[in-house]
Amino acid sequence: MLTHLLLLLLPSASAATITVGVDKTYDYQSIQEAIEASTDGDTITVGAGSYVEAIDFDGKDIEIISDDGAAVTFLTPPSSTDAVTFGRGESSDATLDGFTIQPTGARGLFIES
Repeated sequence: MLTHLLLLLLPSASAATITVGVDKTYDYQSIQEAIEASTDGDTITVGAGSYVEAIDFDGKDIEIISDDGAAVTFLTPPSSTDAVTFGRGESSDATLDGFTIQPTGARGLFIES
């Protein structure tokens, strides 16, 4: 007797690593663009440099990590804008590590629970 076995292979979701840097060798040149492209569980690594933008985690549980640390990776938002916002239900898995935040008249970090 011949028995048939059917295997259903489903693609498994795996976390991605997305790169951000000041030149085109990276996936993105903007941290916020990388956030928009990310999904829960992803890691965004950011190269050394100055990033003039405000970032919003948009409810995503992602890690944003500087490659080379706060001494050489700066986040400066536009005037009167919060630099970093956690405000749409992110969990404690949403992480920002290794940045010098240079506020320009608003809050450096905004967390709404």
